[in-house]
Amino acid sequence: MRKVLNLFKRNEGITLIEIIVSIAVISILLVSLLTIFSGNLQNVMRAGKKTKYVFSAQAEIDETLKKIEEGKRPVSGGFLKVDFKDANGQNWVMQVNGEVISAETGEDTNKVKLSTFVPRN
Repeated sequence: MRKVLNLFKRNEGITLIEIIVSIAVISILLVSLLTIFSGNLQNVMRAGKKTKYVFSAQAEIDETLKKIEEGKRPVSGGFLKVDFKDANGQNWVMQVNGEVISAETGEDTNKVKLSTFVPRN
């Protein structure tokens, strides 16, 4: 206990160099943390924009599908060709008549393109 009291009785203080070094270390840590947080915030904002673009493109596709369903727009000619192998290794080709519907939205650096296939009766 006396040793602890003797530490408090000393008249030694903190030197100016120690204060400057501690401020420099704290500043470096704060700059590093702020850089990390600002980068993460930019990623969150970019992902939010991309999500809005995806929902916008999906709304366009849904509107086109609704028009097709109501008979206001016919399914144009075209086909989807599917190549696959069965369990025996035999190649099969299947062709389905219909149309690929696509919607594209977004900015140059953050474009989103969605596509879906609508079979024709």
